[in-house]
Amino acid sequence: NEEGIKCLVHLLGLHAKLTTDITKAFKSYIPKATKTQLRAYGEVFLLAWKKASVNPDEPELEWIEDIVIQPMMEASMMVAHAPTARAIRVLLSPIHEAKKDPAVDKMLHKLYSPILWRNLNAANPHVRLCTSGIMADTFPLNDPDSSGAEKVKIIKKTVSAMEGLLTDKDTRVRVAGAEAVGKVLEGMWDSLTSKDVRSLLNLLVTQQACDATSPLVRAGAITALTVILENSSSHGVLKALLPLLENLIHDDSERVKVAMVKLLTKVKTMRGLKFFHIVKVPHLHARLANEPIDSIVAKEMVGLLLNSYFPQGPQATSATQMQRTIEFMRKSPEAAKVFYGTLHNLLSVGGIAKLTSMLLKCLTTAVDNEKRAIDALKASSKTQKSKNSKKRSKASMETVEEDEEATPPPAPSNTLTASNTSLMATISETIFILWSSISEDLNKANHKSSKKYLLDSFQGAVLTDAYAHFEAKERKACKDNDGDTKCYANRVCAALLRTAGNMPPSEITGLVAALTGKLNEAANVEDVTEELGRDLTPHIALLCIWGKEDAVAVSLGKSIERFFSGEEDEEEGPDGSSSTASRKRKKKDISKNGAASLLIPNLKASAALIILKNIMGGSDTSSVSARSKILSHDVACKVLEASLESARGAAEKIIRMESGDVMKEGEDDIVIGACEI
Repeated sequence: NEEGIKCLVHLLGLHAKLTTDITKAFKSYIPKATKTQLRAYGEVFLLAWKKASVNPDEPELEWIEDIVIQPMMEASMMVAHAPTARAIRVLLSPIHEAKKDPAVDKMLHKLYSPILWRNLNAANPHVRLCTSGIMADTFPLNDPDSSGAEKVKIIKKTVSAMEGLLTDKDTRVRVAGAEAVGKVLEGMWDSLTSKDVRSLLNLLVTQQACDATSPLVRAGAITALTVILENSSSHGVLKALLPLLENLIHDDSERVKVAMVKLLTKVKTMRGLKFFHIVKVPHLHARLANEPIDSIVAKEMVGLLLNSYFPQGPQATSATQMQRTIEFMRKSPEAAKVFYGTLHNLLSVGGIAKLTSMLLKCLTTAVDNEKRAIDALKASSKTQKSKNSKKRSKASMETVEEDEEATPPPAPSNTLTASNTSLMATISETIFILWSSISEDLNKANHKSSKKYLLDSFQGAVLTDAYAHFEAKERKACKDNDGDTKCYANRVCAALLRTAGNMPPSEITGLVAALTGKLNEAANVEDVTEELGRDLTPHIALLCIWGKEDAVAVSLGKSIERFFSGEEDEEEGPDGSSSTASRKRKKKDISKNGAASLLIPNLKASAALIILKNIMGGSDTSSVSARSKILSHDVACKVLEASLESARGAAEKIIRMESGDVMKEGEDDIVIGACEI
């Protein structure tokens, strides 16, 4: 408190011995003191010095300077323990901040001059590091009463020292040197000549920012430039230099990338400077696309790009937000997914829920637009056939022209249609990512309204209709050998199934029947591929999430066991119909497992193994949830363990095989796949 400060100020000037004892007491408290306490100690020293300086001929002034202040100054540069050195610098900060007072400025010059310049050239790098910070705090260290030539000489000496720090052999000293240069140029830009300024900036941009030996140095240079931007006088010079740093956005070090994004965020607030002139938009998209969702770099980049791709404020309408969102997804789908997956760190749960619902409306609108376009094309085709039948006598050229007229014009570029399957895949995957980003928050009591809003938006046949549409597109693309459309449509279906896992099955109409149809169709496929197993994984995972993990385990387990028992080969008769024994086994399975066995058919063993491998080793949310369900269910675990045990027995049999023995076709692959799980 003020009374305590006044008391200490008075005691410091009473006697040299008492001054020494009190200073020792202060030193003992420094390592454990808070910043507030340290600054209070500094205030005591400053007030004691000011009181003693009123009578400069008295010994009190000499005591304060020689016993209290100067030893602290020297300790701030010489103490080996870095935290203690930083604490002493905090203690001295009130004295440094009072530099505007000519008397204090003169005192700083008097007390620092004998030790500061010497320590800047010390052999110990830690001493050089600590001294660099003091040099920046006290710049310019000159006597107010000295001539202009002397002041210029001191500034030149300081600039030379800073250049030495920036090129120091020790990494930590170079980082500290960049921090010192940033502080000096930010606060005292006009005190330096343009030549000195350019010399320091060139060292920062062309040497330190490109230092291949240390990411700390590169990050320190970028941070220093960010600090310098606070001074508007620097903008004209930095406008030409900052674009040279563009490639640092792709640095291997996360620290450097974060520093670079923070620099761009600072530039964003400056008039006359544009962050996308420093790092071009394609580079920003590429960087964001390669960052994990919710990483530090992704969070910083979302803050930088928020107003560009999801504008906020009273002027930003929902239509504008969706227009920007869809355009972003068109231009850079991978970057968009990371952006919106990280957006929950800046938006409320309600805002994310609203965005998720709007994207669902975009998806369903696109499906409706494509259906209308198909219906219009069919109607146009019928009309054209009628016209052609009446004009058969016309020349073939005219017929060609009429056929061309019968083709409906393509949809406008701004029309959202499901025919753009790549965009639909991005939208559907983003819907799932957005919901997953707030799934934990939705279970909290204060977000019940947001959860109800989402469930109301997705309930009914919305997801089922969209799934059926894209599943049909996938089937058609497979027949047409259109690999791209098949891939995108498959991604849409998988994303919709993962999204459905966030809802109770009773809220979704018809999706269970659609899943059953897909699995029954897959059960009849003869040539099982890795792709088929991968496509079926989201279907099986959804059933696990919906509480059917026991039925899933029974189905997959039986599929594997049937292969090793030889039942899989006996499943069909020579004409393709089920054998009598097979029908008896199916009836037995149904009586044992009820509706579950009817819901999930027995698949080929190879397909079952691929699905099981994907669920047990998958990193996506649905696989993780399905895996957790299976592993926490005792019956499911036992069934799968028993089926995999049969694979182990088959492996032992293969090892004991003699040269004349023959393996079943594909048995080695099945055994290896089962043993890998």
